Formats: sequence, structure tokens, C-alpha cells
Amino acid sequence: MHSANKEKVGRVVFGEASGESDNGKLEVAYTIVNRVNHAGFPNSLNAVVNQTYKSGGKTFHHYNTLDNSGHDKRWEAAKEPGATEHAAYNSAITQAGHALCGTKSDPMNCGPVNFCAKNPCSATNSNKYCYTAYKERVGRLVFGEAPGEPANAQLEVAYTVVNRISHPGFPNSLDAVVDQTYISRGKTYHQ
Repeated sequence: MHSANKEKVGRVVFGEASGESDNGKLEVAYTIVNRVNHAGFPNSLNAVVNQTYKSGGKTFHHYNTLDNSGHDKRWEAAKEPGATEHAAYNSAITQAGHALCGTKSDPMNCGPVNFCAKNPCSATNSNKYCYTAYKERVGRLVFGEAPGEPANAQLEVAYTVVNRISHPGFPNSLDAVVDQTYISRGKTYHQ
């Protein structure tokens, strides 16, 4: 039996990074750990994993895999020994454990809190709102960092902001995406 925290993080890793290398899965797990430690996000694992936003009158999870019932079914089926995706389940749980316990270091060493699931994507370019100083591809996922943040909490802001414009769960203009806010611990933050 795995801890509840490994299950929560493993579920996100399974849905967001199935088919990725162990490093890709580990980095997705680290986005959760890094968010818990970042002032712009809730300070508990449950709150980070379950964090939602509203767009177009609908509520979505920040980790969109949690809104996909097909991913929930795959996750439950993969838990069974002998299941087609049991190895992917074990890998997701293992990498979740490494990130939660710090037994493997963050492959990016920069503390990204988000990632881009397609490359190339328009988010890889700097824009008037942010500047991408460093980016790295891990499998099909692209992580990056922006200057001016502490080393352990550098954000890949450019990826996130511009990627959201083309995502159905977010507004479709740069200004609207940048101006989106959420409330956490009684304070309002920009997404």
C-alpha cells in the first residue's frame, strides 16, 4: 500500500506524463512539491493538487488530468498487478515518492511549478509580460525558468501564460490570461 500523498501525486504524474521517461515523470511530480513551497500557491499538498480556477463559467483543476474521467478509469485499472498500464502506475508512484521524499533531486534544479506539454509551442518565446531565460525538454514536456525568482522557485512563466491562451479552459487573449486571479488563504493572486 502506498501513502495517500504518493497516490495523489502519482495520479497527477500518471495522467500528465504517461509515456514519459522517469525524469519527465519526476519533474511533473516536482511541480507539485515546488508549488507547495512557492508563495503564489497554497501551502499544502492537498490544496495544490486540488486547486481549481474558473473560466467561461466552468471550474477546472490546475492539473487538467484531474478533470478527465478517462484518466481516472485508467489510473484505477492500472493499479491491478498484470494490468496493461501497471508498470506506468508503478513508475508514477515511484517518481512521486522520490519528489515527495527528496530521494532524487529535481532534474531541472530550478524549481519549475508548471510545464508545457507540447514543443515547440508559442510559449517558448519571451513576450511583454515575461522573459524565458532557460528552457529544457524532458521527453515531450518542456520546462523553463524566468530570471528574478529565487533559485528554488523559478517559474517558467512564458510557457504557462502563452500556452493558456490556446487552452479551452482559459481566456483566449494574453491580457485576459495575465489578469486572471485566484484566492488562496484569503489573499488574491494572479495566476
